[in-house]
Amino acid sequence: MSTKIKRKRLLVNIAIIIVIALGSTIAIKIAKGYRPNLNDLSLKGTGLLAVSSYPKQAKVLINDRLSTTTDDTLYLKPDTYQIEIIKEGFHPWSKQINIKEELVSIAAARLFPTIPATTPLTFYHVQNVHPSPGGDKIAFVLTGSPFNEDNGLYTLSLDNTLLGSKQSIQLTNQNVYDYTKATLLWSPDSSQILVAFGNQDLITSSHLLNAKSLNPEKSINDVTVQLPLILSQWQDQLALIDQSSLSQAPEFMQKILLEKSQNTYFSPDQKKVFYIPAEDIDLPENTLGQSLPSINPTPEQRQLKANQIYVYDITEGTNYLLPYPIIPSTNTDLITKLKGQTDSNYTTNLRWYPNSNQLIYTQENKVETIDYDGLNQTTIIETQILETFSTPSPTGNHLIILTNLNQKPDQQNLISLDLK
Repeated sequence: MSTKIKRKRLLVNIAIIIVIALGSTIAIKIAKGYRPNLNDLSLKGTGLLAVSSYPKQAKVLINDRLSTTTDDTLYLKPDTYQIEIIKEGFHPWSKQINIKEELVSIAAARLFPTIPATTPLTFYHVQNVHPSPGGDKIAFVLTGSPFNEDNGLYTLSLDNTLLGSKQSIQLTNQNVYDYTKATLLWSPDSSQILVAFGNQDLITSSHLLNAKSLNPEKSINDVTVQLPLILSQWQDQLALIDQSSLSQAPEFMQKILLEKSQNTYFSPDQKKVFYIPAEDIDLPENTLGQSLPSINPTPEQRQLKANQIYVYDITEGTNYLLPYPIIPSTNTDLITKLKGQTDSNYTTNLRWYPNSNQLIYTQENKVETIDYDGLNQTTIIETQILETFSTPSPTGNHLIILTNLNQKPDQQNLISLDLK
C-alpha cells in the first residue's frame, strides 16, 4: 500500500474522530440546555423551568404571555421571569423565578378554590374544639342534641377522604361533667385527652380519657395529684420529637430556636420551622445557600426583629419574614403554667399546611394561606371563625373551621371546606 493511500486513510480517520467528538460535544451541550443561535452560529446556554400545580392543567404565563400548561418543562435563556399560574375557579399563583444556565428552576403552585364547597361535619352546637398534635383528629364538645345521651365529648377523625359523622367517636357524655367548661389537652401521641376543671390558680378535678373509644363513667378517675408527673412525661415526649428536627438545623439556629424564640413549630416534613424571636438577632451569612446550585430566589430577611414571625428553611439555610402580626394569648390556664409555657406570651394562629410549603393563618373573620416565603397571601374564606379555629385534613384536601355559617345565631358547628 502506497504512502499516499495510508496518509489519505489517516486523514479520513482523523476527520471521523473530529466529527464524532464535535457531535458528542454538541449533543452534551444541547442536553444541558444549550440552543443554537443562528445570528452568530453559536450555542447559547439556557436553563430549565419545571412548572407544576395542584390541581393540574393550569395555564402558565411567563412575563404575561401564555406559554404552556402544568405540568411541563421549558428551556429559557438565563434571566429573571415573572411566572403566573392560573386556573378557572382558583386563586392565581405568581412568583419571580431566576433561570440560571444549565440549572433547573422550579415553580410549584398549590392553587386554592375561590369558592370552596362546604359540608357540615357536626350538627346542633359545637364548642371547645382542639386539634390533635398530629392533625389527624379533632376533639370537641357537642351540646344541643335532642337526645341527652348524645351530648358530650367527641373526637373526629380527619384521615378519610370523605369526612362525616361515621368518623366521630363519643368519648363520654355530659351526665357527670360539663365538658364545655373543661380545659382539654391532647397527649403527644394523640392516644389520650387530659381534661381539667378549675380556674387559673386551682384545678379542682381532672381525669384522663382514652381518645379512641367510649369511656364508661365508672372508669373515670381523678388524676389531679398525678398531674405534675403526667405533664412532665408528656413534655419529655415532645422534647424527643423536637430534638430529631432540631438536630437537622445548624448550631446557631438550634440555639436561637431553643433559647431565644417562642412558638416554635416544625413543618410536617421537618425541613422548615416557623418561630418568633424574643429579641433582635442578626443571622450569619447564608453559606449553605451559597454552596447550593439553586435555591428559592425570594429575598431573605436575616436581620430578625423581636416578636415578628419568621420561617427558616433548614435545607437551604434561607429565612423569610411573614407579614402577620402576633396576637396576645389569652390562654393563662393552670395547665399551661404547669407545662412550663409561661414564657410564650403570644400566639400566632398559624398552622402548617400538610405539604410543608404553605401555612394557614386564622383570624376572627377569615382564614388565609400563605407560601412559606411570604408570597401568595390568599383568602380561603371570609366568615365568622369561632374560637379562631381552623385546621387542614392530613391530605390538605379539606379545611375544617368552626363557624355558624348559614345557621341560627346560637349554633356553631364544624364545617369542611373542599380545597380540591
